Amino acid sequence: MGERKTGLGKRVMTLLLGSTIGRYVFENPWPLGGVLVVAAAVMAWRALTIGDRRLLGGAGIALAGSALVFVLSAMVTTPAERAVELVRSLVGYAEKAQTLRMLDLFSGKALMHYARPENPGMNMDEIRAAIATLDGRYRIVSNRITQLEGTTESDEAATVQLTCYTELESGLGDTPTSWWFRIAKQYDGAWKIERMAFLRVAGRDASPGLWR
Repeated sequence: MGERKTGLGKRVMTLLLGSTIGRYVFENPWPLGGVLVVAAAVMAWRALTIGDRRLLGGAGIALAGSALVFVLSAMVTTPAERAVELVRSLVGYAEKAQTLRMLDLFSGKALMHYARPENPGMNMDEIRAAIATLDGRYRIVSNRITQLEGTTESDEAATVQLTCYTELESGLGDTPTSWWFRIAKQYDGAWKIERMAFLRVAGRDASPGLWR
């Protein structure tokens, strides 16, 4: 019976994390929490203006709801949030050419894809070769993240979309690149990158020839 309850609890949590409720309560509480605060302020103002105590009660309920949203968000770290922070760390290490730390964020069986995540993946040797260039001809001078969005797949996996504008020592200028990642919880409890897709560079589909 205990195992059934645990399994049911996991399924419910997975559904919540991947739903609109999960996105606007656990991952990004500001829109919903902000709306509730504004609603509370409007009802309180109206209550004081027309002397309707029922509106004060509604304002109190809306304010309590807003507080609950923010408390729940602070208590729960979703897979999408974990994945976003991991990718943020990866980018930070890339900017400093800390290649060994970057490699430590990947699972041993990680795959690298080009142009689309659906394309055939290349093994960890390809990832090592790509990362090694950051300590050489593709060393980063400056980098600016313009998109970093996570999506929860389950209670143990999430995907992340990343877009950057990067300037390299090789003098290619401020170049846009876009990436896709799948991060999952491993058997030891650590969260690692299992798949990475280099989607586009300078408006064109990425290809393995970039590192050659």
